Parts: sequence; structure tokens; C-alpha cells
Amino acid sequence: MNKALALYLVSTILTLFYALFYYFTTYHTQQTLYTGLISVAIFGGVLFIGSTVILEVDESLEEESVG
Repeated sequence: MNKALALYLVSTILTLFYALFYYFTTYHTQQTLYTGLISVAIFGGVLFIGSTVILEVDESLEEESVG
């Protein structure tokens, strides 16, 4: 399995779990729904960007060790 695909799958699954956790642990009002969506989006975005950065660093390290 591709490293990139694995990282993105893990970050997506973690984001979904976080969304479910947030949904079931807060009161269900319109305000908390929007706050929850924003926090889930930020959480997912950070994971996504983080996994992209990790991959870029990993690839550059591999290129250096080969060359």
C-alpha cells in the first residue's frame, strides 16, 4: 500500500472519529453544530497538511540517502 494513501486514510478516519465524538459529547443546538463543523474542519485540515508535510520530508530524506 502506498505511504501517502495510508496516511490520508488514517487522517480521514481520525477526523471522522473526532466528529462523532464531538457530536455525541455536546448539546445539539444550531450554534454547537457550526462550532463543531469548524473544529472538525480545522482538525482534519491540520492532519491532512501534517501528513503531506511528513511525506514531503520523508521523500526528500529518501532521495538524499539514495544520492
